[in-house]
Amino acid sequence: FGINFAAYVSEMFRAAIEAGAQAIMPYGYSVVPYLGGDAVTRPAHESSAVMTDLLRGVLGFGGLIQTDWGLKHADAALAGADVLGGAGQRDIPKVAAALTAERLDQSVRRILEIKFAMGLFENPYVDPAAAEQLIGTAESRELARRAAAESLTLVKLGEALPVRDGARVLVAGALADDVEALNSGWKCPGQVGTSILEEIRSRAAVTTFA
Repeated sequence: FGINFAAYVSEMFRAAIEAGAQAIMPYGYSVVPYLGGDAVTRPAHESSAVMTDLLRGVLGFGGLIQTDWGLKHADAALAGADVLGGAGQRDIPKVAAALTAERLDQSVRRILEIKFAMGLFENPYVDPAAAEQLIGTAESRELARRAAAESLTLVKLGEALPVRDGARVLVAGALADDVEALNSGWKCPGQVGTSILEEIRSRAAVTTFA
């Protein structure tokens, strides 16, 4: 498509850093082959090409690099991650054995510096009653909708897309009518939402199956 994907990825990270991001979670379980190095075969949160070479080296990112869950934690730490998602008691000895004291100090220092800057040592608690004023606001919902709309990719298959008037639309899958699946539980108790199936039904007079 004439796109330099390596440059595109670099600019996305650069924009996040310039916007003030203090923590970055790479692409999770995806490889990033156009960056080369171990990113060709390793997922981004286990890749030194992504975390050490690009984020730390090229872009000079000094904040936290964190990972998603379900990975090889020692490999992720060696590749440059500071915060290891889902690491439990059985994982800690492996991570400690794999890292030098100097490397461990680097991550600990970054974590402590950000916690101090956020004031978490002076006031480590949150007000549960204030959560509803901050989570799921109209402003944040609109921002999420805009981000989703601008990142969608429409794949054309023959003449089936876009959907024509009077077409039959199949909405399948166990999670099609599951609101919780859309946010993985990251919301306040009692907050309402709309499932994919409900939203399609509200926007189009189509025949649906679930």
